[in-house]
Amino acid sequence: MKNLIIILLLWLSAFAAAAQSKKDKRVDTADNKPAPTSTMFKMRYDDLFSQNADATWSPKQPLMINGEMVGTDTKLAIGVRYGGIDLLGSSGHDMLVDTARGVVIIRQVVK
Repeated sequence: MKNLIIILLLWLSAFAAAAQSKKDKRVDTADNKPAPTSTMFKMRYDDLFSQNADATWSPKQPLMINGEMVGTDTKLAIGVRYGGIDLLGSSGHDMLVDTARGVVIIRQVVK
């Protein structure tokens, strides 16, 4: 009888643990709106990007846009979206940014 009770308790705890792990925790970051923070500040496009010798543009420091990292070795291309934003198409516009551990986080393009 003791063995039966122990087996039932083990089965019940295993079932409860398995039921907890079935939750879908994935989040589509493309649909997320940037979280407003009180530390955002405005930066000019020319402060964030530099023009290369071959007339392309690259970030001056590492950027994060909607969770996507853009390194300093990236050459921006027309029509290519980084984190949902066409950076080359936003040329000349100011951007609202945050900083964290040496990475500039682009929150919004100011039109």
